[in-house]
Amino acid sequence: MYESRDLKNTAPNAGAGDSPEAGQRSLPSSYGLFVHLVPSLTVDSLGGATSLATLCAEFDVQVFVADLVEFGVEYVRFTAWHQGMFPLYPSSVMSEWRGRGTSAERDIIGELIEHLRGTGIALQLYTHPRDGHDMSREDQERTGWGSSAPSGSADPDRATFDFSRWNDFVAASYEELLDRYGPHLQSIYFDEGSEQADSEWVVDYGRLRSLIRAKAPGVVLQQNFYGNLYGLDVADHEYYRWGEFASLVGRSWPGYRSQSVSVVVGSLWWAADAASAFAPGYSAADLFRYLVLQVSVNQTGGGLALAAGPFPDGGWEHGVRSLLVAVNNFLRRVRRSVVGTRPSELWRTPDKSTVASVGWGVATEDDEFTYLHIFEPVDGELSVPLPRNGTVPTSAKRVDTGETVLVEVVDDSLLFRGPSGQPDAVDTVLQLLF
Repeated sequence: MYESRDLKNTAPNAGAGDSPEAGQRSLPSSYGLFVHLVPSLTVDSLGGATSLATLCAEFDVQVFVADLVEFGVEYVRFTAWHQGMFPLYPSSVMSEWRGRGTSAERDIIGELIEHLRGTGIALQLYTHPRDGHDMSREDQERTGWGSSAPSGSADPDRATFDFSRWNDFVAASYEELLDRYGPHLQSIYFDEGSEQADSEWVVDYGRLRSLIRAKAPGVVLQQNFYGNLYGLDVADHEYYRWGEFASLVGRSWPGYRSQSVSVVVGSLWWAADAASAFAPGYSAADLFRYLVLQVSVNQTGGGLALAAGPFPDGGWEHGVRSLLVAVNNFLRRVRRSVVGTRPSELWRTPDKSTVASVGWGVATEDDEFTYLHIFEPVDGELSVPLPRNGTVPTSAKRVDTGETVLVEVVDDSLLFRGPSGQPDAVDTVLQLLF
């Protein structure tokens, strides 16, 4: 996660727009919340920095999961460890390598797994395999990061970096994580840590892939994509109000065929602004429409994750909760046409399409139906090109109302007439049966 830069005018992964090679696995879910809870970075509701001990004492997992349910997400991507590499669970590996006080005394991850049971919300864990730059000098020497790493640099000093020792430490950390939680995870997310996408000289990715495949064969491996996926499964294109998402107007945001997308709607990837003047800036309608667009394009799974962090002592930054609830208000009315669907083969949405470029809208499908998402509402009738195979649906109806829509072929197009109700200003969805 890169936060210290001219955020509105530069996209650190702008060069990663070219499609990476597809991994062995894809993600089965399309809409999530990316949540960072990080000691010393996350602030409380009064704006004070929180220590590991305070964070563990205050964070209410049950209330947090109730929020996730209200937001309507399919998955939560949650911090296992980030800055300084302090796991949010008791870690014997950290104690052995770094001493006492380097991991949580409370098992927040274990509690989260328990409270997610029965919600249908999958758990993804964010990790950082090369976060030695945030450690104390003593911990850097103990773990192999080296005794002379430049202050402020994300990289160790090649002269003193011990590749074998660092990766022994990292592998032990991931092995412990998998032994504790492996069967309960949908995916593990690796932070790249280098805008140059050259992390192989620091991280032994082959060793980690083999370890995770052996310990948790079904777990999908994700990474924020900067041009090198290191043999992992799913590339993630991250945005923090940079690049296309520097614009608060959603018509210009591109959907990606072979990358999921993460978009910060809080002040940072974690709660960092307790002021009541903070506002996410994005509209719920634009974010919902972009979710639909991304689902219609994205073939690797993961779709869209909105990113924001809670205050450990309860609540969210100003405007964040209401925004996430509002997105779900749009989603719940047509959920079957988004959640559990994939890009339509009958009406394909090109890679890097935008809401502005797709004309009438986009299409998704499941094993039974095809869904037309109409972004440009037309009162009374709609004409769309014939599907790629030239077939004509045997029935059509609106998803939100269940009303039947008449369909006929006119001049090499499908013409949908009725019902009499007004089209939805954000996304009118037709369910087609072929």
